Amino acid sequence: METIDTIQLNLPADLEQIRLVSTCISQILTNTQRITEPEVTIYNIQLAVQEICVNIVTHAYAGIANGKIHVDLTLYKRPSQLVIELRDTGQPFQPEAVPLPNLDEVEEHGYGLFLVRELLDEVHYEHRRGVNHWRLSKYL
Repeated sequence: METIDTIQLNLPADLEQIRLVSTCISQILTNTQRITEPEVTIYNIQLAVQEICVNIVTHAYAGIANGKIHVDLTLYKRPSQLVIELRDTGQPFQPEAVPLPNLDEVEEHGYGLFLVRELLDEVHYEHRRGVNHWRLSKYL
């Protein structure tokens, strides 16, 4: 795959820092040609990535000081897609243990992973050698 652009971030695991990831997503996609409904697409990607980052901060690093989130945003030309890789050394996650939300009832929590899977084309998580690794992608 031919890379057009890459942005790398090494952020403190802090809710205030997550907006930087959204800004970078907007920047990397702003001049991308052939995005269907660019404002909606960019917003959906930002929302999905924010959901994962919030979960990393609040769950993976719950009670752990000085956590980091390593972010790689890579824009590919063929196929035209944005790949977001997130890595952290917090507590491991078990996506298969997360139940689907009951969409017939209003729930306060539990929509995050469901929403991410609905908004993106590929969502992959694995824990290896003490590192949580998310690979998220959206075809443009």
